[in-house]
Amino acid sequence: MSREVDQRALFERPVLVVIERGALLRSLMRSVLEAQFDQFDVLEFAGHDEVDNADGRNVRLVVVGVAGTAGIEQQSEALRKVVDAVPDTPVALICETDETDFAWTLRAGIKGVICSTTTPIEIVIPALQLLLAGGTYYTTSLLDGVRPHGPRHHSAPASDPAFDGAAANIAVLLTAREQQVLNQICNAQSNKQIARSLSISENTAKMHVRRILSKLHVRTRIEAALLFRSPVDQAS
Repeated sequence: MSREVDQRALFERPVLVVIERGALLRSLMRSVLEAQFDQFDVLEFAGHDEVDNADGRNVRLVVVGVAGTAGIEQQSEALRKVVDAVPDTPVALICETDETDFAWTLRAGIKGVICSTTTPIEIVIPALQLLLAGGTYYTTSLLDGVRPHGPRHHSAPASDPAFDGAAANIAVLLTAREQQVLNQICNAQSNKQIARSLSISENTAKMHVRRILSKLHVRTRIEAALLFRSPVDQAS
């Protein structure tokens, strides 16, 4: 009876799955997730098809490492199979490059794309928490093709009213200086880095950040960045 209870508890415990071909990187990813999400079990697999080994477990998030500049294109079929294997579970990609087809990730059902070469751990962990809470996260540069600022590429529409509206609201709500600070927040800059970049004191930077969060009705810096989803143009 005790063994049955233990088995039931094991299968009810929430699980994070890591899929990464490289043994060292896979171990590092597991160690980070175990440290940051200690209420979860973390399972690691080397291949996409091994996700079936988690069948029956309470899988809450699957994180897939994608290597190389053509990684997603080369692994597209395998990635779709991962998404299909866990239809009610968010799948996030950790990519070496941000040159990814945003439209494809949406069609494939990928809920998050994080660029490992440009995204610090201070952003990665909140991004994964956002996915666990039912949200989505796409690295800022991936949205170049659909945001009102910056180049448009891939198969994104020429204009997206939602993004245009977000940009307009930011311009109305925030002062020119606050827009500059938001631009720095979107680039994952700390208060000290913002102060140095804009030649202001760290206390002034903190004040601007607090005002931005209040005006945008969000609680954290990452929520502010995700709300706009791309850096605003810096005021002159």
